[in-house]
Amino acid sequence: MDQTEMQYQVLAIMMKAGMAEAKITDAINTLDKFPTTVEVFDRCNLPYIISRYAATNKSARKLAFTYKEIKDAQLIEEQSLLFEDFLAGVKMECEEQMPSHHVVNLVKNLLQNVNMNCVRLAYRLLDSLNFNLDLYFELYDQAIDDSNQIVEAKRLVDNVDRFILYNEAVDEDMEFSDDEEEEEIDENDEIEENEELQIPDGNDDDVNVEDVIEEAEEENDSGVESEGEELINERNQEEEEEVIRLRAAIGDIFMRNFAQCLLWGNTEQITKAASFFQEFEVHPSMYRKYEISRLIIECPSIQKYADKLLEQIKEIESETYAVNDIEVFNQIIKYTELTNQPLDDVYEVLSYYLMNASEIYRDRIIKRFLEKPVTYVQFVNLGIEEFLLQSLDKTDDMMLLIQKIQVLRMETIS
Repeated sequence: MDQTEMQYQVLAIMMKAGMAEAKITDAINTLDKFPTTVEVFDRCNLPYIISRYAATNKSARKLAFTYKEIKDAQLIEEQSLLFEDFLAGVKMECEEQMPSHHVVNLVKNLLQNVNMNCVRLAYRLLDSLNFNLDLYFELYDQAIDDSNQIVEAKRLVDNVDRFILYNEAVDEDMEFSDDEEEEEIDENDEIEENEELQIPDGNDDDVNVEDVIEEAEEENDSGVESEGEELINERNQEEEEEVIRLRAAIGDIFMRNFAQCLLWGNTEQITKAASFFQEFEVHPSMYRKYEISRLIIECPSIQKYADKLLEQIKEIESETYAVNDIEVFNQIIKYTELTNQPLDDVYEVLSYYLMNASEIYRDRIIKRFLEKPVTYVQFVNLGIEEFLLQSLDKTDDMMLLIQKIQVLRMETIS
C-alpha cells in the first residue's frame, strides 16, 4: 500500500471515528493535492463511509461526487467488452440446461433499464438462449416497441409471428388428417411389396479393421508427442483463465443489476436480485465497485433489513480487506512511535479501534495508551475509561490502564 492510499484509508477511519467536521474537512483539503484511483477509493469503502458518517460534510460530499463521475465514465468505457464476456459466460453456463430463473429476472430488469445498451443485452440473451416459450410471448409487445431500434428485438417479433402462423397452419391441416391417413396406408402397402434389401457398394472387402485402428492410434500418439506436454498445459491454463474471466463477468453484471434494483427501490426486485449471490460466488470487490453498502442505507424501502444486509456484506468483505486494515493500523501505531507531534487526532483513531474494531488490535492500543502522556481529560473525552470499566474480560494491561486513569483523576482533583 502506497502512502497516498494510506492517507485515504486514514481519512475513512477518521470519519468512522466521528471526528470533528473541521478536522475531516482539513484532511480532505490536504488530499486534494494527492488524487488517487477509483479502485483505491473503493478499496477504502469511502462512498459508503461518506454517506453514513460524513453526509453533512460539504467537502466529503464533493469528494464522493468527483470520484463517482470518474467511475461512471470508466463503467461506460468497460461496458462493451464486459457485455460480450457476460454473454459468452451465460451461454457457457446454459450450454446443457435451460436458463435459470435468475437469468429470466435479469432479462426483465435489463429491459426496464434506461440504458439502451442494457436493453439490447436483454434481447441478445433472448436471441442466444432457449428460454421458456411463455417468456417470449410475455415480452412480445415490448419487443414490437423496440424493434425499430434493436435488431434482436425485431428478430424476437418475427420468430413469435412465425410460430403463430405455423400453429395456425397445423390446426388447418388437422382438419384433413383422417382422409390423408387412409391414403398413406395404401401407399405404404405398395412400397412394402416392391421393397428389396439393398447392400451398399464399396471397397470394404479390402479394408483391414485392425490396421485402421492401429494406424489411428499411431497418429494420435505422434500428435501428442509433437505438441508437447508444455503446450497442452498452456492451452489448459488459457481455458481455465477464460472460464474465470467469463464467470467474473457474470458476477459483475448481476451485481450491476443488484445495484440498479436498489436504486429503483422495489423490494421484490431487490430480493430476487440478491438471491442470486446465495448460489453464485463473486469477488468481494464487486460489492464496493457498485457501492452496494451505500445504496442499501440510501434505499428507504429496505431500511428494516439494512443492518442485517450490511453485516452480511461486512462478513463477505472481511477476509479480502483484512490485510489492508491491519497494514493501516500498523502504520498508525508506527506513527505514534516516530513522531513528537501532538497526537490528539491519533488518539481519537486509536480509541475507535479499541471500541469498535477486532480484538486483535486491543493489546497494542492499550500498551500505547500506557506509554503515551495522555491526560485524564483526554481519556474521559475519548470514552476510554468507561469502555475499560464496562469490559468483562479485563487483561492485566487493561487493569494497569484503569489504575493509570484513576491516578490521573486524583492528580486532577488535587
